[in-house]
Parts: sequence; C-alpha cells; structure tokens
Amino acid sequence: MSPVTPSPLRRGAAVLLASTWCAAAATEPAPPSAPPEPAPAPVAQPVAEAPAPTPAPAAEQPIADAPQADLPGGEPPVGDLPPDTAATAALFAQHGAGGAPSPSPSQNVTINLINRLVQRGVLTQGDAAELIQLAEADAAAAKAQAAAPAAPAANPDDVRVTYVPENVRNRIRDEIKEEVFRQARDEKWAAPNILPDWVEDVEPFADIRIRYEYFSLPEGNDNTGAFPNFNSINTGSPFDISGTQFSPQYNVDQDRQRVRLRARFGAEFDLEEGFSMGFRVGTGENSSPVTANQSFGASGGNFSKYALWLDRAFLKYEVGSDQNMSATVNLGRFDNPFFNTEAIWDDELGFDGLALNLRHALGKSVTPFLTVGAFPIFNTDFNFATNQPTKFESTDKWLYGAQAGLDWKITKDLNAKFAVGYFDFEGVEGELSDPYTPLSASDAGNTDGTRPSFAQKGNTYRPLRNIIPGPLNNYGTSAQYQYFGLASPFRNVTFTGRLD
Repeated sequence: MSPVTPSPLRRGAAVLLASTWCAAAATEPAPPSAPPEPAPAPVAQPVAEAPAPTPAPAAEQPIADAPQADLPGGEPPVGDLPPDTAATAALFAQHGAGGAPSPSPSQNVTINLINRLVQRGVLTQGDAAELIQLAEADAAAAKAQAAAPAAPAANPDDVRVTYVPENVRNRIRDEIKEEVFRQARDEKWAAPNILPDWVEDVEPFADIRIRYEYFSLPEGNDNTGAFPNFNSINTGSPFDISGTQFSPQYNVDQDRQRVRLRARFGAEFDLEEGFSMGFRVGTGENSSPVTANQSFGASGGNFSKYALWLDRAFLKYEVGSDQNMSATVNLGRFDNPFFNTEAIWDDELGFDGLALNLRHALGKSVTPFLTVGAFPIFNTDFNFATNQPTKFESTDKWLYGAQAGLDWKITKDLNAKFAVGYFDFEGVEGELSDPYTPLSASDAGNTDGTRPSFAQKGNTYRPLRNIIPGPLNNYGTSAQYQYFGLASPFRNVTFTGRLD
C-alpha cells in the first residue's frame, strides 16, 4: 500500500488529539500505588466500520456525517469536509456548553474528534463551529495554491524570448518592409527603382597611371643642328630658313627626368537591339594622338591646371555576336579596329571615321575575319587662307584600310592569329605650292595644308612653299618663311602575326 501524505487539516487534527490527551491526563488522578506498566507497542488496527446510526432530527445532532471517499486503508479523507459543515457549525453555535446532546458517531475522523473535545469540555460548541469554518477555508486555500503553477523567481538579467513561428516572422517582416517603403515614398527620402532603367545599361570605367621617366643620352651626339624638329615647325609659325637662328631641334645630348600622369575616364552605354555608344576623356600635354601623359610641372608649371581632351566618342552596332557569323560597325572616334602591333600602330591611337568588321566561324577552332574602314586624317580649314580674300582649294587627307586574317585555336592553350592588310594614306605627300612671295609669316601658300599636322621622328621632308626671289625678299636672302611636308606617298602592305 502506498503511503498517503497527510493534509494540513489531518496534521492539525493529530496535534489537537495530542493536546486533548495531555489535558485529559492532567485532570484524571493517577492510582496511588499502582506500578507503572510499560506502554504496549502500537499495533495497526483496521478501522471497523461502525453501523449506520439511526438518523436523528437535525436539531438533535450537533455534527452531521460526511460522505467517505475511497482512500488506501479505508480511511475517510480528513481535508475534504462534508458539504453540511455549515449546518454542523450552526448546531454547535445553537447549543450551550452544558446542553449538547450526545452525538452519533460519524465516518469523518475530524468531526468525531471535535465531538469528543466538546464532550470533554475542552472546546465549547461555538469554538467547534468556528474551527470547522476555519478548516474549510484553509482546505479551499490549499487546493487553490496546489492548482496554481509556481512562478519562477524573476531575475533582472534574465531575457525572455518567445518562440515565433517562421510564417509569423515572414508576415511581420513583409509588413515592416511595406510600411518603411510607404513612409519613404510619402516623405520622398527614398524609394525603390528611383533611377531609370537605362542606368543599369551604363558601364563606366576609369584608370590613373603615374610613372617616373629618366633619359640618359650619351656624350658625343651631334648637337650642331642636325636634328630639326619638323613637327614643332609645322604645328607653329613657318620657319625663316634665311635667318641666322637654328630651327627647333631635338635634344640629343642632355639627360632629362620627369614624372608623368595619365588619367582617363569614360563610359559605354547599351542602347539595346545591338546599338551602343561610348566616350572617354583623358589628360595630355597637347593634342598628340599617341599619348595621354601629362608631365608634372609642364604646361606652364607653377601648379598650373591640366587640360582634358576628348579621346573617344563613338556609336557602335553589333549583330550576330552570339552566332557563328557576326558584324560590327563603328562610327566616330573609337579604338583601332585592325589587328596590329606597336611596330605599326601605337596602342593609344584612336581612329576617326567608319569601320566594318566581319567574322565567320568555321567550326570551333578557325574564324576568318575581315576589317575595312575609311578615316579622315586632315580636313582643310573652312576659311583657308584666312588672310586672303581668294580662298585655296581643299587639301583633305584620308586613310583607307582593309585587312583580312585568320584566328586559329590550335590547342586548348595555344592560339595563333595572322592577318595581311593594305593601307592607303591619300593626300599625305607634301606638294609644292604655286610660286609667290610671302611678305610675312602669316602669308600662306596654297599647299600649306599638305604638311603633316602630327609626325614623329624618322621621316623625310621637303619644303612646301615655292618662294619667288625678288627685291621684296632681297632676292631670296630674307623672308624665306617655310613649311615642310612628307617627301613621298604612303601606301603600306602589312603582315601581322601573333602566337600565344
């Protein structure tokens, strides 16, 4: 049999029984000469069920019987008071201490105990009624306390986290996001897709390069005026070859050093349906087509500001770029469209004009290509000559080029590319002018436009002005203002190959 935990009321009844026993022992005189007998060992006796008493009128019974609950050992529960406890307490309160009738035995131990205490005069009937009411209240409070879960002690450092299901979290996130966007649109401080769609089709680019250069020239070079700078003469005022001064000369005997800056930036725009456009702006000490370098301290020095030049500006159309056959058309100022090396064209050289490139893949390893183009090199000034009412004929210059080649993928890691090209530089050869006598450096000849507006070392030149000697120029000993042009035409056939 499992033990039954005594309720607070049963413990109180036991204490009350002990107190009553002690009080009864104090009032009864002990036998005068009887020796004390040892107390018998307590033996658990089964509780015999008393015969059911004859029901008495309610006025004659101080305590009513309570129904018995099934518990181990057949003992009725002490903590569960009978439903007519209030009536029993009323009976106790109705009778005085000396006029209480002899109660009938009850199945409730607590009720029987209180009856015995009243019979022995330990309690009055009023006290008994009050005890029963207090016991009933204590039992109800104990039941309520046992039913309520004990709350853990609060700790100021504790953080309580309540589990939130994922679908609830997603809904809360969407609601917050929508509220933030609504507020952003209303207050006009942020909004999605605030930039137009075409911004996503812009590909900007930029680069900056700074480098140091040192030139060491050997001693003994000819510095007697054997290296005239024809590019400097042709891009400035004509040089008087009859004078006593040297023409502009190249440095051949003095070491030089410089720090140079190149800064470029630009962007390419995808216009959809195969069309695109782009531009690039860069630094440069002058309008040289082969370099964008700017030397620190040059162009006036004293921390003078540097110029920016328009280096690229083009429109492009591509079709079939993702197929075996493709075509590309460039119009404007764009990168070199031909397959080349620096032995023929400078890497920074840009081409003005129109170029068409065709490619057709033959299988996966061989792709023939063809590039053709027409490019204006020089365009005659609209008012040439500016200081004369009668204008001269145009002396425009063009480059016409064609190149055919083969791009061959030999192996996975080995590629070969070969091309042959033909380039006709029309109008670049210098021409002798009609005879005339210039009176000043600003008097132009009709072929002045045939001089190159840009040239580097290594070319052969010829005088362009056919100056008539006479009294106005001391018969050719003064006022011999001269420009110089290329001595021969240029029609080049090129073979270019690369293996990598």
